[in-house]
Amino acid sequence: MSNATFTAYIASLKREDQTIWRPIKSRKKPRIPLPPIRANTRPPGPWAKSDTEKANLFANRLAEVYKPHDDTLDPEILRKLAIHAQQTEKPRAFTLGELKGVIKHLHTRKAPGPDLVTTLMIKELPPEGLKAILHLLNAIIRL
Repeated sequence: MSNATFTAYIASLKREDQTIWRPIKSRKKPRIPLPPIRANTRPPGPWAKSDTEKANLFANRLAEVYKPHDDTLDPEILRKLAIHAQQTEKPRAFTLGELKGVIKHLHTRKAPGPDLVTTLMIKELPPEGLKAILHLLNAIIRL
């Protein structure tokens, strides 16, 4: 059966569609061996040669490197944040003139964002649309 399969495979190779070179190309490529790796410890650990040894070595290394941060809050930082929050005042509301000035300087050849709103659509908004955007921006500032 394997002799018949091989004969059928050889018969299917044709010079016209370049399939005759496919088996030769794959055999000409050099086989690159995967080198063993070693744990970066003092003294250096044993060499990991098999796939499971390499996977275990990488898993141990990632477990060492990526540890969760300490979630305890520093009281000094909290005190400074509280003082800063008390001292800051809310920014003033935007005006319609400021909004029109920003819209005027938008680049029309920029790609739209995830909402698919282009700058050309914003530039051609009627006054009611500009007032709605202004209302939304000023509501965000008040938060």
